[in-house]
Amino acid sequence: MRVFLSWSGERSRSVAAALREWLPDILHFVEPWMSEYDIHAGQRWASVIGTVLEETNFGIICVTGENRDEPWLFFEAGALSKAVSEAAVVPLLLDVAFTDISSGPLGQFQAKRLDRQGCLDVVSSINVLSGNQVDGPRLERRFNQAWPDLAAALDQIPAKPEEELDPQHGPIGDVLEEIALGIQRIESRLEEVQIEPGEPERAPPPHESAFRVEEKARARQIPMSVLRRAVEHAVQTSSLRRVARDVGMSPTGLKNFMAGVDPYSATLRKLNGWYLRSRDADFREME
Repeated sequence: MRVFLSWSGERSRSVAAALREWLPDILHFVEPWMSEYDIHAGQRWASVIGTVLEETNFGIICVTGENRDEPWLFFEAGALSKAVSEAAVVPLLLDVAFTDISSGPLGQFQAKRLDRQGCLDVVSSINVLSGNQVDGPRLERRFNQAWPDLAAALDQIPAKPEEELDPQHGPIGDVLEEIALGIQRIESRLEEVQIEPGEPERAPPPHESAFRVEEKARARQIPMSVLRRAVEHAVQTSSLRRVARDVGMSPTGLKNFMAGVDPYSATLRKLNGWYLRSRDADFREME
């Protein structure tokens, strides 16, 4: 079964190369095709692509934050949709949200995230369409055995360029978030200090000061040790890149946090929010 791997750009190329090596480990009848490796010197590019598309049974489009609007991907997606059914073309998203492609040419296809569940869905779809299906339990066993290899390869792919750093405060996004928090503190103080019409303005009592807002926020924080254990558990069952994307951090930042580096306060709030969103029975046992 021929699987066409479409890519554009360095990180997308790395994803396609990793899939090319990994897919046959699970489905031995799959023959991944990638232009960088499978068009040989002296061959006519257009002729080879045309022949390959005629023999293609499934297409995977490796979409990243840098190439999601690249005309080349749109061209190959259109060619694939003519060669096979739309159900057999899957955009696989790295650092891209579904909404980022929903209004463009790739929005017509059923996209998947480049994570454990997304890759399992892709492998299952290829299996179903192959006409030479591996039974469900055996496919799952093969996938579970092979997934760590792909996860390790994906973790080696560089992250998107880091946000510009402020020499005193870290990422610009964190600085903006700190400003927003300061505004919220001021608003909270104004709401707590109610002034009746005609009543002279009075200073708030000490226990109603803006610091009270900060104290409340700190009281709601999850212990750092619990957050680290939760992150380590999630990375072991998924991948560093997937967890970093879910939290809203860079993979490097998340790795540093796991190694014991204390995060900025804005990042700590992201970790708290992620924990509260994603905790399940396993996480509750760790508390």
